[in-house]
Amino acid sequence: MTTKRIRILLIEDNRLLREGISELIKKQPDMNVVTTVGNGENILALIDKQKPDSSIYSYLPDYIKNIEISVKGKMEKLKEFHHLVFKYYTEIMDNEGNSINKMKQFWIYFSYNFPEQKKSFKLINKANGRTKYQIAVKTIFGK
Repeated sequence: MTTKRIRILLIEDNRLLREGISELIKKQPDMNVVTTVGNGENILALIDKQKPDSSIYSYLPDYIKNIEISVKGKMEKLKEFHHLVFKYYTEIMDNEGNSINKMKQFWIYFSYNFPEQKKSFKLINKANGRTKYQIAVKTIFGK
């Protein structure tokens, strides 16, 4: 089965981090970094030219630069990123089961962003079907 690759515009101001994230994304068989940018000056032109499916803004520089980010702010960024990934997997996968399985693989790593990592991953892993998956996600994010 050939799936559509998600075309990603990566925005990150730290060059080394940008290159590292880009290399990690390129290793994913269903993702493709179409371009990277270090600042916001040319983003609109790049979006118009490259027509990415998604844009990824890294929040990691906040930690590297010792910029404080609230727990609530981090959770909002994580939630936004999760919803973006889920939306594109449901659009490009040929059925609901495959998109849920992709998200379960995603949560293997994503769950480490949560205080109760094992509990979060277990909730996701037990979910069978879109409705149960979405309930598990809402439980983890606290809404």
